[in-house]
Amino acid sequence: MLEGCWRNKSKENHMYYDVGYLIISIIEGFVGLVVNALRGGFNLLSVGWFFCKQSAQMQ
Repeated sequence: MLEGCWRNKSKENHMYYDVGYLIISIIEGFVGLVVNALRGGFNLLSVGWFFCKQSAQMQ
């Protein structure tokens, strides 16, 4: 009895689960992009700082 009731509920909620999953996927993708961009920016900064230090030592 309970199992049948739960099965009916899950059928109704299936669409909501799909939409939620889609939203979560989009958010995860966006966060991944932001993290990669930050990581790339940090790498660029540290490389730039390294070159500045090297050129300062050369002068």
